[in-house]
Amino acid sequence: MSLIMPLTLSQFQKEQIKNIHHGVIEAILNTANTNYDFLGGQAGVLPYLYLADQITQGASSRIEQTLNSDIDKLTTRLSTEQLTLGISDGFSGIGWTLEFLNQQQGDDYDIEFCNTLDELLITAVSTPQWQGELEYVLGLAGVAAYAARRLKRSSDPRLYEKIITHYEALAIQVNEQQLSWP
Repeated sequence: MSLIMPLTLSQFQKEQIKNIHHGVIEAILNTANTNYDFLGGQAGVLPYLYLADQITQGASSRIEQTLNSDIDKLTTRLSTEQLTLGISDGFSGIGWTLEFLNQQQGDDYDIEFCNTLDELLITAVSTPQWQGELEYVLGLAGVAAYAARRLKRSSDPRLYEKIITHYEALAIQVNEQQLSWP
């Protein structure tokens, strides 16, 4: 028996969902946002807007304008601001968004688009022993989310390998079948 059951929705329920979806899009497009973080900012919203644009088959030129403008702002932010490595408000989150959008381009995927960011992150995690956070929001797990997204299309495993090496080195064996991390 499948754990996921398909939804059976009435026409009224489908219309309600569609109206909520359009309301969310309008709220995003009508809100002046100067926060370009992944968690709580535009970097986290852009994948939703992109997919919304695909669903509506490009019906909103405002979505496309917002996507183009915000992608420019994200790439500028990468080169002009001092950011953390974290996925919440740093290189990994912005990188994940840019790589996600790049991968949506199909045959027009630009393999070199995130190469500079890859090199920056490889350098940052190339320490003999990891001293930073390990968790997702601010730490190495957030960098791993970016690295995993990149590995879907890139053949360079160096970033992911360095992350795994740090997790292996910091692992604490609790018993024969369990590991933990500090």
